[in-house]
Amino acid sequence: MAPNEIQALVAGATAGAVAVSTGHAWWAGRAANRAATEAETALKQTLGEHWLNDFRLYRLKQRAEEHRPTNVYASAEAGIPPGCSVCGPMRWPCPTVNAAYEETP
Repeated sequence: MAPNEIQALVAGATAGAVAVSTGHAWWAGRAANRAATEAETALKQTLGEHWLNDFRLYRLKQRAEEHRPTNVYASAEAGIPPGCSVCGPMRWPCPTVNAAYEETP
């Protein structure tokens, strides 16, 4: 093998190694950007879900305060059996009992 062929072989191997390492660096940079974007998206989604859960709890508290029942009688006073499967023992008016205190189907 002639000296210029050896020199061309070494130069080609060096150029190939540089090209491969450049390609790997480019692919690693793309993977890092993709991971950063996914992490940012996950953070935004988590913050959004947290905010929505807090808002839902706030609305439930507001609704509970707005619709606090008045003139609620115990079921024994209303003649509802204590084992009512719909209302339980402490709710009146019972949706399963009509105005004549008879059970509705």
